[in-house]
Amino acid sequence: MIGPRYRKDLYRGAAEHYERFRLGYCEAVAQRLVPHLGPGGGIALLWGGEPWGDGRDWQQVLWDTLDRWRDATGTRDRVPEGWREAIERDPHEQVLRRAGLAYEGKVEFTVPGTWSIDSLVGLVYSTSFLNPTALGSHAEAFEADLRARLHACRPDGVFAQNLSFAYELARRAG
Repeated sequence: MIGPRYRKDLYRGAAEHYERFRLGYCEAVAQRLVPHLGPGGGIALLWGGEPWGDGRDWQQVLWDTLDRWRDATGTRDRVPEGWREAIERDPHEQVLRRAGLAYEGKVEFTVPGTWSIDSLVGLVYSTSFLNPTALGSHAEAFEADLRARLHACRPDGVFAQNLSFAYELARRAG
């Protein structure tokens, strides 16, 4: 059964999004956006709240399960190698400035948070690498496996973590 909060029409995955980092897509979007902003109008880039990388035992169980299923379904290539390095080479600030926007800054913060099994399943279904399209006929087996492994790790279903968020702001002059 696909998680109760999952809506197939909302989560198509972002494989093309990552691929676009190689093609100058971010710059093209920024340049197309600028004419639609009124004087002083702005944009915000938002991200964060991912369940990996905090060093918790349940995160390792989650990642190992995802890794195993990426191998089983042949979906390793859905996120291009080097996408993080591409952003580091050409940071959002530079892309926004080249598009003619005044870069206002970046704010990062961390807050304590928790995940449930349902929210973790829903998040995984929203990724480019293990969404229902990528999983195909394996979706139900994957979800059952992930739920069982997470439950074995935390029978109470509460997965605590420090959640990191960030936003970058830029505006059109005027």
